[in-house]
Amino acid sequence: MAMPWEVNILDYGAVGDGSVDDTNAFRLALSSGAGSIRVPTGYYKITSKLYIPEFVTMRGIGRMSKILKGFNGDMIEMGTDSKLIEIELDGKGATFSGRGVIINSGHNQKIMDCTIVNTMSYCVEYTTSSAGIISTIEDSLLYTISRTFPAVKYPDNEANGDRKLISVDCGGGVLADFAGCSTILVAHCNTIGVVFRPASKKVSLVGNRIAGGTAGLNVEVHGINHAIVGNISATPIIVKSDTSGSSVVGNSATIIDETGGTNNIDIKQKGVSVIDNYGMIHSDSSLLQVGAGGKSPDAASISFGDGTGWKLNVGTKRNGAFAAKFSFYDKGCLYFEPMKDFHAANGTLFVDSADNKLKFKDAAGAVRNLY
Repeated sequence: MAMPWEVNILDYGAVGDGSVDDTNAFRLALSSGAGSIRVPTGYYKITSKLYIPEFVTMRGIGRMSKILKGFNGDMIEMGTDSKLIEIELDGKGATFSGRGVIINSGHNQKIMDCTIVNTMSYCVEYTTSSAGIISTIEDSLLYTISRTFPAVKYPDNEANGDRKLISVDCGGGVLADFAGCSTILVAHCNTIGVVFRPASKKVSLVGNRIAGGTAGLNVEVHGINHAIVGNISATPIIVKSDTSGSSVVGNSATIIDETGGTNNIDIKQKGVSVIDNYGMIHSDSSLLQVGAGGKSPDAASISFGDGTGWKLNVGTKRNGAFAAKFSFYDKGCLYFEPMKDFHAANGTLFVDSADNKLKFKDAAGAVRNLY
């Protein structure tokens, strides 16, 4: 007799009351040879990992079909071309360790319209370099018991990729650790942050809402060949110095470029962040313009705040602190730190420390008073 294309776990003895162990019913259904395993309304307790074989779909009816963890370990492993659709996995992370779903091998796995929550470790992890090529996680809710622990973890090393995260909500948590990934599309997700690593490659972060301000998390970009486009971020997107070959454009966010021009980055909002050689970052409402279209009077200009109460210092490091050598004031005044005449360079103005008078030292080294 031919096996029906779809079976129901209730036909294999599942109870679904949240207390009876339904692990064996799932295993019998998943090994039955059917292509689709139906999980109806209920609370299904499992006490060891389930494996969804290749080409098999396990399907519920949304959050009314709940699988509850009752053990330490991972809940589900997915094979090639397997699918998990409209099911909730509750990791009970306050009590039990482990991950929600692991993908150790194979390709084209699909997690769609699912809820994977309360895991102590990752909701989904791709554990090896070749695991889960052309896989998709879509229209799902994922979060761990720690808001700053990522829901999805990608491989640490790989040469291949093409994995997708589409319309995933993280319930106020971090979406993903890109690790050593290659080619990941992340689109239309809601999260407080993502994690780039120096080995991350070819991440397309497109049209996401990143509410990092709730946890004080910035988006720090590392790695190569990323496209970060059209995102809304409550905290800065910082392009770190080890990033190259990447585009960061069209985002509604403060962009801080620490790369020195090795990427395509648009910084449209007024404001400049300067990293000095004391390891500090200074951000304010200033505007630095050089070029500005080449039209006078703004061909090259520096403006500060609202134009009042500012001072631009130019100086050096002295005894571990900044010391101004001369300053521009908002009222059009200049200040020169007094110095001995032999310290002044030829062809410069200086204030002589011997008498506090402004003097000029010509090209031949002769010093003249300017009054």
